[in-house]
Amino acid sequence: MNWRRNRIPRSELRGWKRVGSELGAFWDVGTWGYLVLIAVVAVSRLADASVPVLQPLQAGLPILFAPVWLVLVVAAVTKRWLQVPVALVLAVTFIGSVSPARQKVAAPYWVAGVPTVTVVSANVYFANTRPDDVVQTLLARDADVMVVLEFTDALADAFNRAGATGLYPYSEVKARQDPGGIAIYSKLAFDQNTELTELKSPAVRLSLPGGEFLWLAGVHPFPPTSDNEEKRWARSLKDLRRFANGSAGDDPLALVGDFNATRWQPGFGTLLAGSMIDAHEAVGKGLTRSWPVASSVPRLVRLDHALINERAFPTAVQDFTVPGSDHLAFEVTIATKATQAPGVASGEDSIVTTTTKKPKKRK
Repeated sequence: MNWRRNRIPRSELRGWKRVGSELGAFWDVGTWGYLVLIAVVAVSRLADASVPVLQPLQAGLPILFAPVWLVLVVAAVTKRWLQVPVALVLAVTFIGSVSPARQKVAAPYWVAGVPTVTVVSANVYFANTRPDDVVQTLLARDADVMVVLEFTDALADAFNRAGATGLYPYSEVKARQDPGGIAIYSKLAFDQNTELTELKSPAVRLSLPGGEFLWLAGVHPFPPTSDNEEKRWARSLKDLRRFANGSAGDDPLALVGDFNATRWQPGFGTLLAGSMIDAHEAVGKGLTRSWPVASSVPRLVRLDHALINERAFPTAVQDFTVPGSDHLAFEVTIATKATQAPGVASGEDSIVTTTTKKPKKRK
């Protein structure tokens, strides 16, 4: 609305002045609709409200809120004084929401000289028609551990043809013909392994040089695109929080994979509100995007993350493309702090049953 005084009635305007008045009316309607929309998204985040229809808007908050600066400038220049304070409050909300993702984390003092592990995370797309190219790309990274999401029988066959099981003798593989497949291939032996309850995905305790350990969980909840899937997604993130806060004990921990979430969605934000840090944010890449990867569509959001607890630290992160996939993959280097009392904490809060096994080798 234009709240200027002594406004000439639109019916009395002629020519370009009338056209400008009509455009101004359209601008006001559109602007107020936009301001109300982003205000709803902002309030939903503050209230930790996880609603399927709002999930895409929460996920893409930096993109959704970016035009508020244009609204603020236009409102000030054209003296739309009611729009100015509303746009200003939402612009400040935008800064407060995005700033944490831009803050690089200083490496702790203990990082120098401690063991490091390189981990590749790749959502390779379950309908990928180039499995052999995928495998060659992943093996070329020569990482210590690979977490491969949307893992299928065709991809398992491609790994076998490439001799990957000789390079990565320890593995937990769950091949499926839908996006639920996941595999962990490792050069490092597994001291223990388990399965996260809701995610149905593996978590392994890696034996590191020097007698240290690192818990590594592969993560891929289904996207919250309906009421039922949103509930499953929320339960999956809750399982991850409980695993990080209790079941992993005092060990260094990394939750790695495609979370189908960004830091601006309430369920994922609570993971970061605790003791976990996002590897991309820690190294100054918090606003980079990993999905979708397509020639005709710009990348919109980062769904692929490595969350690290306070007993580990990401010293480097590098994104890379995987043939035929709709996600960017990444490689993270993780430094691990010495553990005071190796082991897995137990208690009523635990949502997994942890078993000790001999390291499993694939022949």
